[in-house]
Amino acid sequence: MAKKKKKTSQVNTEPEVIEEAVVQEEPAVTEEPVPAEEPAAAEEPAEPAPVEEPAPAEEPKPAEEPLKGRGKKKKKVKKKWRELTGGQKFGRVIGTFFKILFLLILIAGIAGAAMAYKEIYKFKAVAEEKYAQINPRMFEYTSNTIVYDAYGEVISEMNEIIYEPVKIDQVSKYVYDGYIAVEDQNFMTHHGIDYKAVLRAAIEYAKNRGAITQGGSTITQQILKNSVLTNERTFDRKFTELFLAPMFESQYTKDEIMELYVNMNHYGHNCYGIEAASKYYFGRSAKDLTLAEAAVLVGMTKGASLYNPMTNMEGVINRQRYTLDRMEEEGFITAEEKDAAKHQGLVFVYERPELPSESYMTSFAIYSAAINLMEQEGFEFRYLFETDEEMNAYDENYQNVLNEKMKEIRMGGYEIYTSFKPDLQAKLQEILDYRCERYTEVAEDGKYAFQSAAVLINNETGFVEAMIGGRGTEDTFNRGYLAKRQPGSSIKPIVVYGPGFDSGFYYPSKILIDKDNPKDKFWPKNVTNRNTGKMTIREAILQSTNTIAYQIMLRMTPMYGLQYLEKMRFSSIAPDDIYSTSVGLGGLTYGASPFEMAKAYSTHANLGEYIDNNCVIRIVKQDEGEIFSEDSARIRVYSADASYMIIDCCKELLKRGDVGPRKAPNNALCFVKTGTSNDAKDVWFCGASRYYTCTVWMGYDTPRKTTLTSVGLPAWTWKDMMEAVHEGLDRLDWEKPETIVKKSVNEKGDPSPYRTGKYDIFSDELLQKANESEVYLG
Repeated sequence: MAKKKKKTSQVNTEPEVIEEAVVQEEPAVTEEPVPAEEPAAAEEPAEPAPVEEPAPAEEPKPAEEPLKGRGKKKKKVKKKWRELTGGQKFGRVIGTFFKILFLLILIAGIAGAAMAYKEIYKFKAVAEEKYAQINPRMFEYTSNTIVYDAYGEVISEMNEIIYEPVKIDQVSKYVYDGYIAVEDQNFMTHHGIDYKAVLRAAIEYAKNRGAITQGGSTITQQILKNSVLTNERTFDRKFTELFLAPMFESQYTKDEIMELYVNMNHYGHNCYGIEAASKYYFGRSAKDLTLAEAAVLVGMTKGASLYNPMTNMEGVINRQRYTLDRMEEEGFITAEEKDAAKHQGLVFVYERPELPSESYMTSFAIYSAAINLMEQEGFEFRYLFETDEEMNAYDENYQNVLNEKMKEIRMGGYEIYTSFKPDLQAKLQEILDYRCERYTEVAEDGKYAFQSAAVLINNETGFVEAMIGGRGTEDTFNRGYLAKRQPGSSIKPIVVYGPGFDSGFYYPSKILIDKDNPKDKFWPKNVTNRNTGKMTIREAILQSTNTIAYQIMLRMTPMYGLQYLEKMRFSSIAPDDIYSTSVGLGGLTYGASPFEMAKAYSTHANLGEYIDNNCVIRIVKQDEGEIFSEDSARIRVYSADASYMIIDCCKELLKRGDVGPRKAPNNALCFVKTGTSNDAKDVWFCGASRYYTCTVWMGYDTPRKTTLTSVGLPAWTWKDMMEAVHEGLDRLDWEKPETIVKKSVNEKGDPSPYRTGKYDIFSDELLQKANESEVYLG
């Protein structure tokens, strides 16, 4: 109590306060300063006279630092710090540290709040932008894929997806209630967001350093995720949903939202929407589903591939029971109803609607579209391989990617604009069927045993305008691009004489010896089984002499010729072909398709330029717009001079008496070549005018010996087709390149500076190329 009186007295009697304070508190000077003492001393000016003891007299001085006229402040501070005890110094440091820390936290908080506001505003802006883009089509599943012809008319529509939208009042209440119980218990009361789920997502976000791993989205959010936003589990998408979902719910009723949801869900086996799933699995409409059936379909939404009745019936039943349990817990059904549903037998019917078959035009359009998109997306196509293992690995990957892309196209949502002309397609189909009608044998699969295929290409554009994949229009196997058959001698202008002329070492008048060579076990026989001795290459082309083609291939090597096929996308060149001289005679391991042969002959018709087109002009994808447009890339394969010499040599075949059609169709100028494989299992007639290239193949699907000749039925079929497409067209010849000149020919068939009475065409450019070549190919 005495102490309190003394402290109280300090307020009124200053001298006594100082004196008594010194006397009473003297022992504390050697210990830590009492916080109440220093402020009292600081309030009083120093009075040295009454104070006699040194220690108490000096104690008040540090409190006088704030007063002016007591020396430099800096020195006083240093003096004060020196005189502080260790505990005082530590207290000062800690106090300063926490002041700075508090200041930094405050600054960081303000900056963080500013950044957070900026980020939140960004998400809000994105949500508003997405909301403005919403339209009813976004909630429908993909439309049909449509294939258009060259005139803009529809060739066909397809969609492998089973999709049948339905109104919500035509859906069983068990489906409606089941989805609420399993997916969104607060569906009827929330405004698009379940904030507890948002909190869970935020916690998971923090735990996983920015990766959202926990779901909990409302039905509204799931709709937006699958149609407006993306399926990515990211913080950005989740935050955008927080703004977008309430906007969405402000415009749609709960019934409308549930209707969108049940029509968008995937139920496996390409079934989209509850109506399609009901009919596929149970053979009834969604409004007629039983509780047990509805619980199965509701459960499938969690993972259609996982809960697949065909492969995981146990999982399906477990998921159904979980759905029923949740429906009871939420009060939608009674325990009795639940138990009855769990014991109800399930009958799956798998009732799939029949899809229309694809025409030859449609199948090739889908294939071509897939190839174009694969290339656009960076797939690296290859055509030459060193080993079978390398080729097989590539083929497996190629087929997987191709099949997936074709499946995607068939699933709907694409518009494919093609170069097909249905009027030409119909004419050529009619001609082929007419020419083959004598062959009536039917195979076990119900198709004609004897088959044929034809391809028509517009040389100016490089596009296919007609493709006949077989006899009749009911066959789904399109031999025009799928059938790989031995091309026989029709390959010679492509892989032997074309590359040979292009090397400069060979030309039409070049003389080689048609002879037999018993020392070479691979040496071929001629079709006539005779040898005629000296022969020009021009005559060898017309006579289809095997020994001459073999000798040139032997000197150039097969690889030299195959590189030309590679440039023209021949897709079935085997590693063994690289070392096989029989390639020059049409002896490919896997063969070539009519489409590949037509593209190669069209390359010669374009004086050595390969136009990298198939039949697809442009592709439009639903909600994305145009995703592909042809660029008509031109690839130089042969020199213009080499192709011109090929054309000049092959023109004469139609003038010879051993070919069925002894004149060009409609008096058009054409070059042609025949092809016959061993035992006439495959017969070909290939040729082109300035306008069109057409190839015709005939044979049996399962190769077998025939009595056909390529100059017979295939030639007449080709002539009829070319007459049909050249009707009304002017007669056009190829323009001779400036470097093609007419020269005298000596006894070896080489160009001569002297008049010999024999003449042929040569390429000065290619002759110079051969002279400068470091590799001798002649």
